Amino acid sequence: MTTPNHTLVSLVAPAALLVLGCASKGAPQPEPVASVEVSPSDVAAAVTASTAPTGPSVNDAAPEADEPTATVEETGEEMDAPSSEVEAPAGADRYRPIAEGYITSAAFQRRFTDGLLAVTDIEPSVDPEDIKDLQKVIELIGAGDEEKALQLIARKTSKVSSALLPFLEGQIHYQADPVRYEQAIAAFERALDEFEGFPRFQRAWFNLALCHYDQENWKEAAAALKQSIMLGRVDSLTYGLLGGCLLRGGDYEGAETAFRSAMMLAEEGLQWRLALGDSLMGQERWTEAYRIFASAVENDPGNAMHWRKMGRCQSGLKDFEKAAECFAIMTRLGAADEGVLNLLADIYSNQGKVDLAVEHYLLALEQSGSANPSRALTSLDRMVRRGELEPAKTLISGIERVRAEGLSEEDRYRLRMAKIKVAASEGDVATNISTLEQLVAENPMDGEALILLAQALATSKRLEEAFLRYETAADLTGFEARATKLHGELLTKEKRYEEAIPLLKASLQYEENDKVARFLELVEKAARQSAR
Repeated sequence: MTTPNHTLVSLVAPAALLVLGCASKGAPQPEPVASVEVSPSDVAAAVTASTAPTGPSVNDAAPEADEPTATVEETGEEMDAPSSEVEAPAGADRYRPIAEGYITSAAFQRRFTDGLLAVTDIEPSVDPEDIKDLQKVIELIGAGDEEKALQLIARKTSKVSSALLPFLEGQIHYQADPVRYEQAIAAFERALDEFEGFPRFQRAWFNLALCHYDQENWKEAAAALKQSIMLGRVDSLTYGLLGGCLLRGGDYEGAETAFRSAMMLAEEGLQWRLALGDSLMGQERWTEAYRIFASAVENDPGNAMHWRKMGRCQSGLKDFEKAAECFAIMTRLGAADEGVLNLLADIYSNQGKVDLAVEHYLLALEQSGSANPSRALTSLDRMVRRGELEPAKTLISGIERVRAEGLSEEDRYRLRMAKIKVAASEGDVATNISTLEQLVAENPMDGEALILLAQALATSKRLEEAFLRYETAADLTGFEARATKLHGELLTKEKRYEEAIPLLKASLQYEENDKVARFLELVEKAARQSAR
């Protein structure tokens, strides 16, 4: 959904002239029905003369459920039975006597009159002496001389009391190129001021909402759109924009309601239907959202955004095989960005398709120089732990090639640690110990490096040094359980059961682990047997 175009703003000159004609306190009225001064008796006469009872439909005639009896009494007229010559829809005859009485009733006349006055209720009135000044402003705007229009508005601000003046000023600022949002917002807010403006000015609320929407002030835009709707602006655009604000503000249920209203009012509601899908995804209603995007794909299979959202829905449903298919189609369409490529790579990695995962992690990094390598590095750690050394080395060299420069200190450290782990797994222990000792010297608080160094020392049978490194790592926050467990396991391997048992118990106090608990039972049993 895109930011509304400025052409959506109500036309200045025609709208203002309508106000001058309809809402003026003293200007001549072109038609009696548009005048605020119309009396109920005049309306009743006009209604009675123009609505001959020839066959009203149910929708036109049905009164409120609690009013038919009172209405008949108020008219004081006897209701004739419907003429047999008039053809009415099936089932409509029983409504017709009520209808013929209702349209001449005081209740109907009152509501009809209120309907005529509804437009003036959301437009500010204009004093007769102000009409010429406002018309001059409108003429200047129409002629494209906005600066003179603003100058005239500034001169007349203290003299013209109508809220139309700041409204027109806001229109000028909003339609400027570039848009002067700060001035436009201030002007529309003056037009709506409780004391100096007209708080029920519907068009001012809507235009204020557009200004906030353009600037991504979602909360303020939503508040202004709600005011506009409460004042009678009921159309697909208004509800759609409200849905967009609520969606971005995290109110997914409210956004759903707004988008459904926009769909109902729109001639072609595809954009609001797709936005409805977004709101359903926000509520994790993946199946409903998927149906919307799948239907859109059938009509527009080349639209990569539909495939992306289908993939997200399938991921939410834990059907990663189908999600990968959707993201792969995006890649073939040439529309996969860094996020999609990383997600597709994650799925391939979890499926054991490691070579494809490496390929897509590197594609994601090649998308731009600012691409974040953290997902690739996280996957690299998993590959090393699983012993997938060749793909891990390919990924390491690829990251170094693509991002030789620009890695953060943390990412550079993670890459360096991965290289050390690969080297250790391939048996180059001496080089590994030397590198790790250098790392620990640089940062004595590096628990990961201390644990790796202890493991390397243990492999080289330098046990006492290994024990010391484990003890040091266990004193560091976040490494207590792991370092203590590994220390106990190494002691167990050396059959030093009595020393291992308290360390394994301590490890379980730091972090519950069923495997460690079962291992502890075996160690305690072995300790008892060795003591015999």
